[in-house]
Amino acid sequence: MIGFALLVLVTTIVHGWRAGGVALAIGNLGPLLAAPLLGRASTSAGDLIVASSATAAVYLVAVLLASRLRVGAELDRERRLSASELERRLLVEERTRIARELHDVVAHSTALTQVQASTARYRIPDLSPEAAAEFEEIARSARSSLAEMRRLLGVLRTEDHAPELSPQPGVAEIPELVEGFRRAGAEVELWMDGPSAELPAGVDLTAYRVAQEALSNAVRHAPGAGIELHVAFGPDAVTLRVHNGVPPALLSPAPPVTGNGLRGMQERVGRLTGTLEHGATPDGGWTVLAHLPFTTDPRERA
Repeated sequence: MIGFALLVLVTTIVHGWRAGGVALAIGNLGPLLAAPLLGRASTSAGDLIVASSATAAVYLVAVLLASRLRVGAELDRERRLSASELERRLLVEERTRIARELHDVVAHSTALTQVQASTARYRIPDLSPEAAAEFEEIARSARSSLAEMRRLLGVLRTEDHAPELSPQPGVAEIPELVEGFRRAGAEVELWMDGPSAELPAGVDLTAYRVAQEALSNAVRHAPGAGIELHVAFGPDAVTLRVHNGVPPALLSPAPPVTGNGLRGMQERVGRLTGTLEHGATPDGGWTVLAHLPFTTDPRERA
């Protein structure tokens, strides 16, 4: 009887009240039908009543327990869904706030810079051709920054985290990037051979962004210094090395600030399980060295 009660209890809790009811009915009707055939109807009647009552009570307890467990599981699932929805809503609100600040502050200032640079030749009399060319280059850089800003705002404003895809810069655009720094007056030497095969999308974009940030830091913190950019393509990785020398004594570097450039590069490279090294060199310059593997699985790399 104890074994039968345990069977009914476990069956009801695990498989539901229907399966438990079937086990209860079969367990009680089987002995009831077998007793007359064995000639033990009179002696087994009391035992059958006790067994049926006990197992019926166990069945009711199992039904209540299973119902409580099911309600508890549903409540836990609802709590997880609510927490996930709250987290998503907070994330969307934070992304919207960042997008609003970028639009109201950064994009506005960049647009104003672009307008002032574009109209300088018409507002300033007797402007030399060299100065006009400089203003035009400033306007071009501002327009490019505005285009990047609009794309970033589009990503931040997308609530379902599935923004429209648009072409991203890559290694193929590094010569154009270097040419832009040269037009701005920087002395940049570039050494690179085209990749023998198409690079993974993440590696391609990260290589461009690392080169962009490293060149920007060199121009800002070592104005007038020579800059060297080496891009080497291996069979399973891309290596970038950006080195700048000591700036001339007449040009003072930008004041040191706590920025996010190096941290951003470290985060980008870290997503690819690559390595990023940076620091001063014996000649007084600064070097940034990034190694970007084609695979993000350390086991495959080993």
